[in-house]
Amino acid sequence: MQHFPINMNYVLTSSYDAEGNIVQWYFDIVKRVGTTETGVPYCDDLYLHVVVLPGGGVYLLDEDELKEALLRNIIGNDDYSLAYNAANRLMKELRENDNYLIRSNRMYYQFMLSLYT
Repeated sequence: MQHFPINMNYVLTSSYDAEGNIVQWYFDIVKRVGTTETGVPYCDDLYLHVVVLPGGGVYLLDEDELKEALLRNIIGNDDYSLAYNAANRLMKELRENDNYLIRSNRMYYQFMLSLYT
C-alpha cells in the first residue's frame, strides 16, 4: 500500500504479508509529491530511505547514493540538505510515535480490504 501525502517530503510504502501482518514501512525521501493530469501520483526521489520495522527499529538507508548524486551534480546542495532535514524530521516523528500514516496504517489497510471483499 502506498501513500503520497501532499506537502510532505516522503512517500510511504507499507508492506504486509499474506496474513495481513505488517512487514515493514518504507519511506522514500522526496523533493515533492504531485499528480499527473490524469491523477497518477508521482514523486521526485531524493535517494534517502527510512525503514521502520514492526518491532520499532528505525533505519536510515542509502546515504551513499545521496552523496554520490551530489558529487555527480545530479542534485545540488539545497536538495542534499532537504533530504537530510526531511529524513531527520521523519525519524524524530517515528521515534516519538508521532507519524500519522504509521498510526493510521491499519485503518487504511482495512478500508482497502473492504473494497475488495
